[in-house]
Amino acid sequence: MVERGQASAEMLLALPAMLLTVLACVQLLLVGQAQWQADNAASAGVVAAAAGRDAGAAARVALPAGRRHSARILVGRDRIRVGLDVLSPLALVGARLKVEASAGLSGAVEAAGAVRVAPAAPPGPDDGRRGGA
Repeated sequence: MVERGQASAEMLLALPAMLLTVLACVQLLLVGQAQWQADNAASAGVVAAAAGRDAGAAARVALPAGRRHSARILVGRDRIRVGLDVLSPLALVGARLKVEASAGLSGAVEAAGAVRVAPAAPPGPDDGRRGGA
């Protein structure tokens, strides 16, 4: 037989675990958002550099207004790097989380350790094959 109030006590014990799970999910979403913003800003900087404009300014403008002052933007000869601090519902965790994205004029964009390469140009008339098909 279940005693009166046992369900309330169990719920009280489960509440911290549920809250921690929700906070972890929110934190993962915020990491993804920061990575996307950094990647987008780095790409905007490369496009600007290719057009002969200021890559650093273009990258900064591509960021949301609230992120522009704290962004770390480094413009190199052939690469631009954008670093952002990750927002966090927990100050202790947020102070330690940072993301970085870089993009190069070669067409490759690196983010979070992955490399996405622009599609290759279609083969020309002499694509290296000899003879017939």
